[in-house]
Amino acid sequence: HASNLKSLKADIASKEVAIHHLKNQSRQRRDLVARRLGAIYRTGQMRLLRILFANRSPADIAEDYHLFKRVVQHDRNLLASFRKDQSSLAQDLNSLETLHEQRQQQINQFKASRETLQAGRRLKNRLLTKLKRQQGAMSEELTTLKEKSARLAALVKRLESAPASKYTQASGDFSQQKGRLAWPVKGRIKVPFGTGRLAGLGTLYDSQGVEIAVSDNQSIHAIWSGTVIYANAFRGFGNMIIVDHGDNFYTLYAQASSLKKSVGDSVTTGELLGYPGYEDAKSIYFEIRHHGTPLNPLTWLKPRS
Repeated sequence: HASNLKSLKADIASKEVAIHHLKNQSRQRRDLVARRLGAIYRTGQMRLLRILFANRSPADIAEDYHLFKRVVQHDRNLLASFRKDQSSLAQDLNSLETLHEQRQQQINQFKASRETLQAGRRLKNRLLTKLKRQQGAMSEELTTLKEKSARLAALVKRLESAPASKYTQASGDFSQQKGRLAWPVKGRIKVPFGTGRLAGLGTLYDSQGVEIAVSDNQSIHAIWSGTVIYANAFRGFGNMIIVDHGDNFYTLYAQASSLKKSVGDSVTTGELLGYPGYEDAKSIYFEIRHHGTPLNPLTWLKPRS
C-alpha cells in the first residue's frame, strides 16, 4: 500500500505540472485567438472587399488573395490548436481527478488494513491473556488432580491395612469376571483410563479410573457382589462408596449426590448404591483396584455393542 501511494503521489505531481503548462499555453493561445478574432471582426470583411474591388491588376489581386488565404489558414490552425489544448486540458483534468480518487481509495484501503491489523493485534492479545488464564486454571486443576489421586491412594492403603473386621479380605470369584461385569451406570466414557494430555497445556496426567457420563434420573449400581468398606464424602470426589469383592479386588464409585449403603452392608450384583449428580456433575468416577493397583475398568466391564 505504501509503495502504491508513493507512486500515485508522483503521478499526481507530474500530471499537475503538465496541467499547469497546458493552462499557460492555452491561456496564451486564447489571448492570441481573441486578438485575431477581434482583428478579423473589425477589418476582415472590408479588407476582403478592398482586395476584390480595388483598382489593381489581376496579378496583384491574386497575390493579395493568396496572402489572405494563408492568414485565414493560420487563424484556423490557431483555433484548432486552441481547441486541441482545451481538449487535452479536459482529459488531463479528468485523469488528475481519477488519480486523486485512486489515491483516496488507496488511503482508505490503507486505513482499513491498518484498523484490521490493529483489531487483529487486540484480538491476539485478548486470546493470549485468555489462554494464559486457562493455562493457569488447567495447571491448578492438574495440581488438584494429583493431590486428589494421592489422597485416594492413601485412603486405599489405609483400608488395606485395616483389621479384618473393617476390610474383609474375603475370597470370591471376582477375578473370573474379566470382560463380563455389568456397568455401574449407562453412559459414554468422558475421561478414559490411563495417561492423557490436558488440552491447551500439553501436560500429561494419569487417570486411575474412568469418568462415565450420566443423564437425569439415573442410579449407581454395584457391578459385583461384595461388602461396603467405605461410604462417605471424600474431598474432591463428592460422596464416595468402596465395595470389597474379596481377593483384594474392590470397586470405587464417586461423585454421588447421595449414598444408599453404609459401611458393613453386603451388596449383590446390580444392587442400588446411590445416585449421581454431586454438585450437578454430569458424570461419575469409577475405579477397579487389585492390591491397591488401579486396573483399566474397560477390560473388566462388558463390551458395549
